Amino acid sequence: MPRTTQQRQKARTAERTESARKRVPLGRHKNIMTVAAQDKDPNYEYRWINDDDNRVKDALNAGYEVVNDPNVEVGDNGANRQNQSVGTGARKHVGKGMSAVLMRIKKEFYDEDQREKQGQINQSEKEMKRSSAAARHEDDEEHTYGGIKATGEVK
Repeated sequence: MPRTTQQRQKARTAERTESARKRVPLGRHKNIMTVAAQDKDPNYEYRWINDDDNRVKDALNAGYEVVNDPNVEVGDNGANRQNQSVGTGARKHVGKGMSAVLMRIKKEFYDEDQREKQGQINQSEKEMKRSSAAARHEDDEEHTYGGIKATGEVK
């Protein structure tokens, strides 16, 4: 059952209080792009999109939306959070003048896109197997592309 905004805010507050008390070992890697699970709606899939050319516009056209929740904290506890922009959604500078925007898409659309991508991969693999079998004048589609032959000879 989806949580209400008030329930999510309460969970965020509890998590932040708990994480503030946790000891973080010196020198431990801190991920500056992490978004805590309690800040994510389970009905959506989240990803960072580089704000380059038309990538954000393309993502919007594909069904993504910018995450504009001002309570979303980005980065592990203790990570540098100074690059977050306010009012334009969660945004992080990722280097060389580039920034990334936190976006989300409904899980049903995400799953549909993943199935389509997997179908394309399956078709491509099938074509490779078919081409490999045809090159050997075989009718066996179970072979993978390429091959190796071990003769036991040392040269």
